Amino acid sequence: MSIKETIIERYPSREQLVQNGIWRSELYRNRASMAGCDRSWLWRTLVLTPHMEMDVSPFEGDLLPVPLITTKREEEEQEGDQQVKPTSHERSISEYRKKMQHNIKMGIRRLTPREVVHDPLQDSKGAHVPTIENDELSLDEALEIIDLDLSRLMLDDMFRDPAVLAQLRQLLYNYLIISKQRQSSHSFIKDPMEENGDSGEPTTFRYKQGYHEILGLIYLQLSPENGTTILDSEMMRNVLNIYIKLMDQVAPVFYDEQALINWDETQFSLILKNASPILYDVMYENGNSHNNLIWLLRWTKVLFLRELPRDQVLIIWDHLLTFTYPIANYVACLIVTLLLSIYDQLLELNKHDSDHDDIIEMMLHFKENKVIPSIDMVELCKLAGNICELWYSRQFHDIKSICDSFIKLKTGIDTSNTIDPNRQRLENKLRQNVMKSLSKGK
Repeated sequence: MSIKETIIERYPSREQLVQNGIWRSELYRNRASMAGCDRSWLWRTLVLTPHMEMDVSPFEGDLLPVPLITTKREEEEQEGDQQVKPTSHERSISEYRKKMQHNIKMGIRRLTPREVVHDPLQDSKGAHVPTIENDELSLDEALEIIDLDLSRLMLDDMFRDPAVLAQLRQLLYNYLIISKQRQSSHSFIKDPMEENGDSGEPTTFRYKQGYHEILGLIYLQLSPENGTTILDSEMMRNVLNIYIKLMDQVAPVFYDEQALINWDETQFSLILKNASPILYDVMYENGNSHNNLIWLLRWTKVLFLRELPRDQVLIIWDHLLTFTYPIANYVACLIVTLLLSIYDQLLELNKHDSDHDDIIEMMLHFKENKVIPSIDMVELCKLAGNICELWYSRQFHDIKSICDSFIKLKTGIDTSNTIDPNRQRLENKLRQNVMKSLSKGK
């Protein structure tokens, strides 16, 4: 029985699918059937079926074609149009190929925002974080970066097909247009090629590297027959609507430097401190919070795509797309559970890693960790949901209790009354100094 047939037969409503199928893990009882299966029907049901959490109406119109932006030199090369006009889809593929060839030949003009206010490694308090004055891009700049990103998208071999890449480019362009429209007080957005009448400046857009990877996985899962054909107009709208719904919560937190710092200070670090005070001291001792941002940025921007095997990522996204919890909070809780899964490794590294470098290195190469194959992602997702519930109800003692039980089950270490490792290390040093003094006195 396919996943679509299972959902239709067992769950007459979205609420039952969410509560029983996802959070009570009924869909995952047969792990072999879920491993590697496409999520098209499941994700469309979770996100596009009308429900209480659907605070924004889905996009229902036709996707806008990507405008052809040319330099004067390119315009000269394109003189003498053909008498037989190609179809719109043929034009989009042709334009994509020409644009990519031009970008490769000429180089991408700019991959970073316009201006840095001051030293990008220092903020006013001395923490090492980038501070950007303006990360808005003109349309041609945004499309150039999109083209470069898509040329390096390696999620699947299907993304070598220019027709597929042209559709991804169109989806990202429409996302930028819709995002800008929703920020504007106007009911419609002007032609982005025209100047803004109020300021005399052209319309600008916000695009960050990583947007394309999240879109890529959604496109891949909704592609028929594993991407052997391009998507029709209805499925393109489905991809765009799922992407918009997800990015509404991801982009404001995980693609904004200051927002990520605030998330670390007010959510992730505090949840970790309640879950495991010992692990919190390991990760945050000696003001290491800014070092943690190095790997947290990588983990959160593309929602674990680079850190975990695909099958595990799909399980995580199944839970995220229920929107049962705010994504920022749930991601924080899920990262905590992943740290608990390597509790013993982190403590061992901490004994010899005075500058935190080895821990950072391990977190940046987490996919290579030997514990990955043994992780039960369904169990971790459920534990993260429980931590979320307890966090919202401020039952902090219960958070520590269930995390202590999890650590003991996975590592055999009893953390319910364990001495802080940093305190233990200090006591050992003091004891050694006392012994040396006594031996000299003799």
